[in-house]
Amino acid sequence: MRNEVIAFRVAAANASPAGILSAYTKLETAIAIAKADRTTFDADTAAKLDQLAASAERARMQGGPDAAFELAAQARMLEILLTEAH
Repeated sequence: MRNEVIAFRVAAANASPAGILSAYTKLETAIAIAKADRTTFDADTAAKLDQLAASAERARMQGGPDAAFELAAQARMLEILLTEAH
């Protein structure tokens, strides 16, 4: 999972539409993988994963440099959530 987050951050650093879409797709995949492993999460962590997914979707739709920054922040939050959960 850590490699996916690093790849995501690299993609998010490129604020072009293609870079943002790539970053969003990578984050969406990482969140889906985490959700599939919900048996190890409590209800609060599961809710936070859902919030991350919604925030990432909003950032993707926003576009531009702010979206790249927001997606990078979401990746960091995912990394923190997964670290705390295990």
